[in-house]
Amino acid sequence: MAISALSGDTIEKRGLVGMDDYLRTLPGISMQDLGAGQNSVVIRGLSGDPQGQSGSAGIYFGETPLAGFQPASIIATQGNIDLKLVDIERIEVLRGPQGTLYGSDSMAGTVRVLPVAPNLQEMEGKLATRYSQTGERGGDNTMVQAVLNVPLIEDKLAVRGVVYQFDNSGYIDNVVVSQSVPGLATTTGVYGGVANDRDDVGNDQYTGFRLTTLWQPIDELDITLSYLEQDIEQDGIPEVSLNLAGDYQQRRVNTGVGGSSFELLENEVDITSLVVNYELGWGTVTSASSWVNYDVRNETDLTYFSALFGLADQPYGSFNERNTEAFTQELRLASNLDGPLQFVAGLYYSDNESVYGRFEHDWTGDVSQDSGVPLQSTTGIETLQQESFFGELSYAFTDQLTATIGGRHYEYERDINRVYKFSTVLTIPTITNVVDKGQLYKANLSYTPNEDMLLYTQWSEGFRPGSALNEIPGCTAQGIPSPDKLGPDTTENIELGFKSSFADNRITFNAALYRINWEDIPVRVNPVANCFLSLNAGKAKAEGVEIEMQAQLSENFRTDLSASYGETTLVGDSSIGSDGDNLPGSSDFNLSLGVQYEFTLANHNSFARLTIPTLVIILVA
Repeated sequence: MAISALSGDTIEKRGLVGMDDYLRTLPGISMQDLGAGQNSVVIRGLSGDPQGQSGSAGIYFGETPLAGFQPASIIATQGNIDLKLVDIERIEVLRGPQGTLYGSDSMAGTVRVLPVAPNLQEMEGKLATRYSQTGERGGDNTMVQAVLNVPLIEDKLAVRGVVYQFDNSGYIDNVVVSQSVPGLATTTGVYGGVANDRDDVGNDQYTGFRLTTLWQPIDELDITLSYLEQDIEQDGIPEVSLNLAGDYQQRRVNTGVGGSSFELLENEVDITSLVVNYELGWGTVTSASSWVNYDVRNETDLTYFSALFGLADQPYGSFNERNTEAFTQELRLASNLDGPLQFVAGLYYSDNESVYGRFEHDWTGDVSQDSGVPLQSTTGIETLQQESFFGELSYAFTDQLTATIGGRHYEYERDINRVYKFSTVLTIPTITNVVDKGQLYKANLSYTPNEDMLLYTQWSEGFRPGSALNEIPGCTAQGIPSPDKLGPDTTENIELGFKSSFADNRITFNAALYRINWEDIPVRVNPVANCFLSLNAGKAKAEGVEIEMQAQLSENFRTDLSASYGETTLVGDSSIGSDGDNLPGSSDFNLSLGVQYEFTLANHNSFARLTIPTLVIILVA
């Protein structure tokens, strides 16, 4: 398959600390970073609404899935959980639908971050710090991290601990006073808004730790228990107004939301994971259990948006809070048979519950106390349960030719109990429910004419769960019917690939050619003022080519290149555009080039590296 891998050594040498650092350097992938914990990963251009819908890429930390935590019934204000890359063994990025093995949310691909396991034999540790400066408008950035591994019982029991803190400066200037907006005096003097010129907007702090215990009572059995916590605090929303005279500037008015001085984002994630492996000789049984608690709170100024509601000059903002608790359990059996036949089979179960509140208001007090005059608010509880069983079967007809087929049967149920308030209209709907099931399939044929070359062709499918929806009073009042259900969207991928190595493995070259058919794209539309609808909006196709090359030109000098070209366009007219229109958020070109030179300095291994930043051209429908 089309897969890119980054080793722990590469992560250390390149100074990679988050998804935004490495995803942009890989072919066929783009990353939209809207601030701490607010991001969208787009693989092969599959993005219909990157800021308003959950992502189409699966994200894993070890065996724990971290995608799909955004409730389907409200605007997406948070993205994937982005854990800092501290003490990581490797990263794997699988491009193309991975529905059979990884299930929902992997309809475009999957990102896997694999942490270093405890060492049962040796005590080891690391203490590292880093300093950098963001040029021009930015300031100082610091990082400190520590790793300690202790074998408590040699070859039987070990504990590994990780702690870290990242402080990052902001680089955006708020110029709302020096470049005053119309009606600012009314906003601040009459309605109590606060306006300040200041720099360093968007600065953030990441603090986290991870504790992992590995117990191997017998050679055939190993048990890994891990607990992880990461907290993010961000001061200010790093959004730029493109129509201002200077670069990296905004004009934002504090609305007094929650009694805070400025806009903010707070983000906390706790993950407990239990993984048990038992070797049978002819195969391995794996049980992977995880418990995730994800708390998010943000406060955003929307004064510039208030004209839509006839409230120009009034301080207007948004307050969002959400708590998600998720449990996942996977049980699988992977064979290690003698002979041409191999298989993987498994069962999967997940149970997610989100409690959320979103308030859009013109208040000058604490919105969490429900003071002031509400314009629009959404509160609710949403649950999503999924069950599936899956399997893949491979058969080697010869030493060179292998065929693989796979399938997954899935069932899910989503319940939404939501209270929607618009102005003085109050709607308390009953619980809405959507239940669905289906199958996904995969077929792969690979040919290895020699040990240095591989050719493959693959057909695969992916999906993302649909949702039950509620009637929107703002739409109903204007005679626009609201759909009661958002159906699942699906992808079908056809791919040809080539992998090779030359010159005694000093040069590797990989390429993939693909087409993906995407049906029932979920989007959020605004047909008229005060009416926002979620619906399935037709079909699209993604076509492109991806290449990767690494070359060890000498003992000390190496270079690597990744590039891709692809287009994702609508097929037929729909509510979001016309036939042939580009989808928003999809990158047509992606290019990354790096050169690295290794040398010895004062008896210490050293290196120098130059990376040309990723070039991304985005066409927005």
